[in-house]
Amino acid sequence: MANEEIISAMQAANKWWRGELQLDFKPRQIYYEMQKFLPERQIMALVGLRRTGKTTILLKIVQDHLATLGRENIIYFSFDEFKAVKLRLILQEYSRLMGKRLDTGRYMFLFDEIQKLEGWEEQLKS
Repeated sequence: MANEEIISAMQAANKWWRGELQLDFKPRQIYYEMQKFLPERQIMALVGLRRTGKTTILLKIVQDHLATLGRENIIYFSFDEFKAVKLRLILQEYSRLMGKRLDTGRYMFLFDEIQKLEGWEEQLKS
């Protein structure tokens, strides 16, 4: 898959990089449970049935952290159409696109449909 496709997908999905994030969010208990753990440096997984609002919850997390983390320090990426790409490439393209060094600063990465990525568990660990 061409890097241009990855960059195009990033730019389309991360609307808050260039404007406001409009969201129709209906409060759910799981969101409030997740909020307790968000300040920690960690990996969290949100699993559930299809069409139950998982992506909307991720976008609500983005909306709530724009002011504290900064618009360009939050990245959402869906692997729906990128099943064979390496996670490392996604991070490299984000870093290059935004002019960021990922070894400094605070970032929030939200990976949607990561289970579709081949070998995602090992890639995420490393």
